[in-house]
Amino acid sequence: MKNIEEQYKNDSNLRKRIQIHKFSIAKESWFEFLTRNIQIKDNAKILEVGCGTGALWEYLLAKKPKIQSITLTDFSEEMLKKCEINLKKFQEKYEIQYEIVDAANIPFDAEMFDIVISNHVLYHISDV
Repeated sequence: MKNIEEQYKNDSNLRKRIQIHKFSIAKESWFEFLTRNIQIKDNAKILEVGCGTGALWEYLLAKKPKIQSITLTDFSEEMLKKCEINLKKFQEKYEIQYEIVDAANIPFDAEMFDIVISNHVLYHISDV
């Protein structure tokens, strides 16, 4: 875990990885694909495990879904801080919580959320 903690202690390495996607030849962005394919029912309670900088939510919330609450988690305190800064403009409209959570030991009840998202995170977890 130490290697992952070092890689993601802040958003610098994540930003570099995301920049690689500008060379994609896909007809739509990853976020456009997710927006089209994630079925979010009205008043959904959502958990994201490994939210990083919140880039997914910057895109999704701009589309104005009717979401009850979003719990964004990451093991990196610095990532959560950056996420909160990036999503500040949505804080009045949406109930958004930020929590430090180890993806290998999620502390929430199984039926607490309608949707659980783990965007590009599972390969970091040794025991899925």
